[in-house]
Amino acid sequence: MTKPSPIPRFHFSLLTLFGFVTFAAIGCAAVASGSEGWCVCIVTSVFAFLGFAALVSIYGQNDRRAFWVGFAVIGLAQYA
Repeated sequence: MTKPSPIPRFHFSLLTLFGFVTFAAIGCAAVASGSEGWCVCIVTSVFAFLGFAALVSIYGQNDRRAFWVGFAVIGLAQYA
């Protein structure tokens, strides 16, 4: 009888976690300041990320493609 494989867990390095916290802090600063420059930066990055999602949904394979199709559709529906 074979031993079942353990459930895979997410492993983040300390540097990755630091990057996520920094990104969240910059996002909070953008929301708190409310300046036009931050708004332009946030909207531009959102549309760039949705464009990336559209490209991956076209050229991706299998499960990744399905995830990015859903991400792009829901993300673009937010702006419709």
